[in-house]
Formats: sequence, C-alpha cells, structure tokens
Amino acid sequence: MTQIPNVTAGARTGFGEALEGGTYDPAEAAQGASPARGGTGTRAEAPGPADASLEPAATQSEAPPTGTIAEILAWVGSDQARAQAALDAEYGTGHPRSTLVAALDPIARG
Repeated sequence: MTQIPNVTAGARTGFGEALEGGTYDPAEAAQGASPARGGTGTRAEAPGPADASLEPAATQSEAPPTGTIAEILAWVGSDQARAQAALDAEYGTGHPRSTLVAALDPIARG
C-alpha cells in the first residue's frame, strides 16, 4: 500500500465531504468502492443479458419462411428488419427471385 500524505486535512470536496489522508491500495481501488468510503470493496455485478423482447423480431432467431413470395411478403409486412432478413435469406439461396427482391428492397431501405 502507498501512504498518501495528509496535506488536505480539513479540505472539502465539491460534494461537502471532508478529504482525509490515508492509505491507498491500488488492488482495492481496482475492485470498486473503498470500504473506508462506505463501499463494500467489491464491484457490482454486471447486468444480465438484454431482454430479447426488446430486439427486432428478425433478430430473435426467427428465420424468414421459405415458401411463396406471398408468404414471405405476408411475414415481412412493413418490418424493415424482417425485410432485410428475408433479403439475406433469398440471396443466400444462390438463386434470388427477382420479383421478391424487388418487393423487399424498398421495405428494407425504409
């Protein structure tokens, strides 16, 4: 630990807290709030995974249907993310249907 000289005894921070000299432990500081300052000395847990319901429908592991152009367009509706997912899937076939691509492209571009 490193000793910090008490050169600021009686000084106050902008938050009304008195500054005091003392020891500084870099390992403790790396773990979070110092117990001397009222903390626990440990870091808070990281937040869990994002709520999947907040993601666009096409990114929720929902693959576009394989079928007729009408079925795919019905699934897409006016959803930009779904249109892009359907375009990606259509191009992934190696033989994209030009009518489907022409219908999906304006939706995907917004």
